[in-house]
Amino acid sequence: MSELQQFFISINNMSLENNLSNVCVSLKDKEGKIIKKIKENALLQDKNFRDLSGLYIGLKEAKNFGLRRILILTDNSFLGTIIENGLREDSMDYYGFYDDISNMIDNFEEVRVKVVA
Repeated sequence: MSELQQFFISINNMSLENNLSNVCVSLKDKEGKIIKKIKENALLQDKNFRDLSGLYIGLKEAKNFGLRRILILTDNSFLGTIIENGLREDSMDYYGFYDDISNMIDNFEEVRVKVVA
């Protein structure tokens, strides 16, 4: 990833404040300074739904900022697999996000993911 443009999208890395519907997304520069923080409520309390919602929000914001290369930080291995490998053709898109997310990812020069515990 280019040292000149390194931005991070952190998804649901904050305390959920005892509300399993919270979606927390932070867009950070290479020094870790928060450029934008978004906190919304998801329609479902399902972790995969919340994290996919957060990914969608983060990618949309990164595009709005004109970013071309991003690193996505998440604690969700399902999300990491989808970002790295895509969704298999025989898999069901239960949440309806995958096509939009896939199209957004394709518009960046480089998208990497790091699954953190």
